[in-house]
Amino acid sequence: EGHARKTVGQFEQAAMLFKQARELFLRRGDASFASTIGANLAGCYIELGRAKEALELLHEGWTAEIPSGRLYSAFISKLDTVHALVKLGRFAQAQSEVVATIADARSHGWNVKLAELLAMQAQIARTSGNLRLALSAQDQLIQLQSHSRDQTHSTAMAELEARYAARERELRIGELEKENRQRELELKTRRAAAAEDTVKIER
Repeated sequence: EGHARKTVGQFEQAAMLFKQARELFLRRGDASFASTIGANLAGCYIELGRAKEALELLHEGWTAEIPSGRLYSAFISKLDTVHALVKLGRFAQAQSEVVATIADARSHGWNVKLAELLAMQAQIARTSGNLRLALSAQDQLIQLQSHSRDQTHSTAMAELEARYAARERELRIGELEKENRQRELELKTRRAAAAEDTVKIER
């Protein structure tokens, strides 16, 4: 429910639910997963202007997620850490974190989040006055989006070709069935004519 409310922008309610869930895990002695829930809570805190509290929770989450092998969760914690640092105006640290997180995204092929990270890198670089880095990040983002569009186009073309081939098969099957019905009708007509001839001969 916390995830659902966060998705629709109900950050106060989502934060309350994540906080309750985190406390439940802690009471059950599962500090590792409580840390991950804390990272989810941090995402809400960032949206609510509580970035400093979010950073503490994100560090706790990342520290628990890496040893337990929850690499994608750790990656999301780092991505949210960049968001929190930007909110706090700590751009030098944010730039350092975003570079490492982009490398992580590329190594695992997490391209959806890679686009978000490149956009953030461009924003941080512009704010810091590093226009060359901002332009480089923007160029990489455009290239990534162009590649994604090409892949989408190729997939769409393959689907259209498959549908066309299926339709062609359906039409061909329809034609064959029609030919079979015509042959059966011709055969019945011939049998009827042969039966009439037999009757005539007998008469």
